[in-house]
Amino acid sequence: MPSVLVETGFVTNAAEEKFLISKQGQDYMASAIYRACRDYMNEIDARSGISAVKANETDLSSGDYKEGQVPENKLVFMVQVATSATGTEMKPENFNGLNEITELKANDRFKYATGKFDNYTEAVKHRKKIEAIYPDAFVIAVKDNKILPLQQALEQKRKK
Repeated sequence: MPSVLVETGFVTNAAEEKFLISKQGQDYMASAIYRACRDYMNEIDARSGISAVKANETDLSSGDYKEGQVPENKLVFMVQVATSATGTEMKPENFNGLNEITELKANDRFKYATGKFDNYTEAVKHRKKIEAIYPDAFVIAVKDNKILPLQQALEQKRKK
């Protein structure tokens, strides 16, 4: 999961401290951080958007479940390869030759993932396999077709 440390100013500088503790300063900083995150996410979406370029059609996936299907009430790890504001036909040529793609809808976005693994380590291995064609891919946890926070999913797996 990506993280960011934002330095908004120096409290040792009296003018900056005064600005940072003011309502106007806090609103401005919150807005600036929001705009930066929004712009970054839009750039990533544009760069990792579904490619129309046809790549190697080798099936790189090795999940344990049927294509496009996430088992109910079961926690699985997948590798997210793309996000889009609009749905995309799930065929290999739209996903650089990957055959097993699952579409998840979350927050008015379509998220596309490959592989379904009971084990986080296997999902990481799969991510490394497809890194050449999807360098920004990352492991996600899915249960009941909903993406869970990865840390929470790992804790649930440890408790079992």
